[in-house]
Amino acid sequence: MIAVDVNIIAYLLIAGEKTAEARLVRELDDEWIVPDLWRDEFMNILATYIRQGGTSLESARSLWVTAAGLFENRERSADSIATLELAEMHRLSAYDAQYLAVAVEFGVPLITEDRSLLRSTPKNTMTMAEYIALVTKDSALSPA
Repeated sequence: MIAVDVNIIAYLLIAGEKTAEARLVRELDDEWIVPDLWRDEFMNILATYIRQGGTSLESARSLWVTAAGLFENRERSADSIATLELAEMHRLSAYDAQYLAVAVEFGVPLITEDRSLLRSTPKNTMTMAEYIALVTKDSALSPA
């Protein structure tokens, strides 16, 4: 199980330069958890994508349905007090702190490409590349 931020979800579902990497992360561990907030943030990503001419409303609807299906029963409520404490401790937005709070509560890494989040919370976060390297190294060391 891993926690992911909304950008990892976007990389997974919206074709781009990081899609292959996000798909490999998903292959290595498909138990992704997210705070409830992901829905609002992903909706904003889709709205921006439509507004900038990157996709049609119909395609965005399809992406939304796919995303909602992938994360059904994977949403967790971020503890509000923990979120505030983490935001203050690491100088994070409350949005970023919610992803971190879920990861901390479940004792799993938060996979993100957000440089400021990675820099401020290195013990709890890693990039997709770091996660892939860690998991594939560990599986290479495991006896068959």
